[in-house]
Amino acid sequence: MIKVETLINGPLETNSYLVISGEECLVIDPASRDVLDLVEELGLSVVAVLNTHGHFDHISGNRLFSAPIYIHPYDADMLLDPELNLSTMFGMEVTSPPMSFPLKEGRVSIGPIEVTVLHTPGHTKGSVCLAVEGILFSGDTLFRGSVGRTDLPGSDYESLQTSLVRLLELPDEIRVCPGHGESTTIGEERRTNPFLCEI
Repeated sequence: MIKVETLINGPLETNSYLVISGEECLVIDPASRDVLDLVEELGLSVVAVLNTHGHFDHISGNRLFSAPIYIHPYDADMLLDPELNLSTMFGMEVTSPPMSFPLKEGRVSIGPIEVTVLHTPGHTKGSVCLAVEGILFSGDTLFRGSVGRTDLPGSDYESLQTSLVRLLELPDEIRVCPGHGESTTIGEERRTNPFLCEI
C-alpha cells in the first residue's frame, strides 16, 4: 500500500509527488528544493526520480537527488538543453543530469513500487502518464477541466487527442494527479471536461 504526498512548488506551481512505500519513495517531477526538504523531513530514501516529460518546470529539481532519473527517451534531450526544455523562454537556463533509465510503455518495478507507464504524446513527444495502485500521475496530459497545451515547440494536437482517447478507456474510479491544479478522477473528467466531451 502506497502513500502519496503532494507539493505545489516551482515558478509555475508544479505538482510534485512523493510515492511512498515504507521508508522509500519515488519522486515525480521535482520542481524545486522544497521537494528535497520534504523528503528529508519525512526521513525517506529516494529510489528514483521520474519525469512525466521534459519541460523545465518538471525537471528543475532533478539535480538535487543522487537517485537515477527516469524519463521517456523522446524527451531525454530536454534534460540537457535549456532551449528544448523551454527554460530560456522564461529567462532561465535549467538543466538536469542525463537520463539514467528510459520510461517506456509497460510495467516496471522501481524499488518496492510497480509502475505502469503509458506513453501519452501530445504535450511533448515523450509525455507519459504513470499509474500506481489506482492513481494516474498524468503530468501535463490531463488536468481537472482541461488538457495539456499543444501550442509549444514539440507539441502536437492530434497526438494529444489520441492519448486522451486512450485515457478515457481507463475506469472511472482512477484518481488523476495532474502536473498542475487539483486532483480529479477519470469519471469526473469524462463527464465534465469540455475537451474530453468533444472526443
